Amino acid sequence: MMSSRKLFFALMILVGVSSVSCLKNTGGCSYTVNTKQAPAAEEQTLAAYLTSIGNTTAQKHSSNLYYEITTPGTGNAPDLCSTILIAYSGKLTNGSVF
Repeated sequence: MMSSRKLFFALMILVGVSSVSCLKNTGGCSYTVNTKQAPAAEEQTLAAYLTSIGNTTAQKHSSNLYYEITTPGTGNAPDLCSTILIAYSGKLTNGSVF
């Protein structure tokens, strides 16, 4: 039979594990600004590519990413920590879609 001391410690461990498993993340938004940018040479190559295919509507993000909104959404605008659902397709400079 287990001694009362061992039983006490076993119960304390069980209570501790149970308590920790119920913790929820209530810290709010964990968004951090990404300051990474594509190298200047890549940005120049991409800008030249967009010009060569006649794309004048692509918008440049501060990270040097170019994007185009083809069908704007409706409703309220999200904030930095909103969960959103998007449908997108990407295209490489060789025409491959991903």
